[in-house]
Amino acid sequence: MRKQYRDDKGKLKKLLSEARNVLVLESEDSDPLIVIENKTGGLSLAAMEPGGYKIIAVEPPSSLERLESILKDTIERYVGGRGVLTLGCDPEKGGFYIDGWPVERRKGKVFYGDSRDSYIKLLARILWCINEAGMAELVLRSFKGYRDLDTGLPVYQIRVYGIYKKNEEIQLHKLPLKHLREARVGVLKRGDGALVDLVADLCYDDECISERLNN
Repeated sequence: MRKQYRDDKGKLKKLLSEARNVLVLESEDSDPLIVIENKTGGLSLAAMEPGGYKIIAVEPPSSLERLESILKDTIERYVGGRGVLTLGCDPEKGGFYIDGWPVERRKGKVFYGDSRDSYIKLLARILWCINEAGMAELVLRSFKGYRDLDTGLPVYQIRVYGIYKKNEEIQLHKLPLKHLREARVGVLKRGDGALVDLVADLCYDDECISERLNN
């Protein structure tokens, strides 16, 4: 174990020496995550752990380009104004990581959070979930621009995606409408405190069905 930490410390030192930018993401539930933007355009992740360092992933530019392409084709396609993107994964049984990003289209471009670092943080967390939990789960709530007449609540379109690796290539899974509806109804029946939209359009690509809490 000590040799592994020693080897990873040497790799980390090399990655840091060749870095274009370094972010340290703090978390209440886990050790800090070190995000390294490589000069080559790739992204590397490392965690500070008791006794040393752990290299989680070293992603080449091609892998990062694939992930960014997936976001453009799924998330950005459906952000006309503003919305919320929620990322979740379960790296260990009994534990669940979840985080959210405001997303907004300004002058034709979609922004995640308030800075470029927020976007890099999103990419890093997705990669972390893939490597540590096997899949990153993304939920996009894109605001439609009006409120429900009965409740006065904003109406969102909801789309759910899973991002994972197969044969070392990043892949996308879209949750079908039927499964999305069943999952939402299951949450309502369990009453487990999960975030539930009272009024929402559940969508698969451009196909949507309107849902109310009392459906």
